[in-house]
Amino acid sequence: MAFMLKQTVKKSKKPFRKITIYMLIALFLINIGIELTNNLPSKLGHGTSIVLLVLGLILCFYLVNASITAYTYTLIGDELTIAKEVGKKEKKILNIKVSDIQSICLVKEAQGTQKQKEVSKLCCKTKGKKSYLVEYFKNNEKKSFIFEPNNVLYEELQRQFDKNS
Repeated sequence: MAFMLKQTVKKSKKPFRKITIYMLIALFLINIGIELTNNLPSKLGHGTSIVLLVLGLILCFYLVNASITAYTYTLIGDELTIAKEVGKKEKKILNIKVSDIQSICLVKEAQGTQKQKEVSKLCCKTKGKKSYLVEYFKNNEKKSFIFEPNNVLYEELQRQFDKNS
């Protein structure tokens, strides 16, 4: 029977007071921006105000979405599965065999080895002490992703990787 390791990574919660202060500052800045656009000619001022409001909504959506997103890493036997949870919805993002992995290293050690746009970010923090870059082959194409496993999951992955190398 195959063993299973499972880990869920979430963004650390900020205190309510801090979030409230950020929201008040954002509202204040949007209000100042709208007041400044009122001095512009009529059509230009209205259009600019609408653009500012839409940008504010997009920013708020991004912040809320980032705070409710979690990643689940599951290692069953020699298969690593990564799922993204947004609220209560879970979507499987990646499913690879450990034998397809070419390298596992800290993000700090790997900086500059690949272009950032080619790397999938499957974690909440891409820069940190526990963020790892994994390079693998899938369909004869070299791909990579960043994730942040706990020590137990990392050690088991490293053990299997070393055994396959």
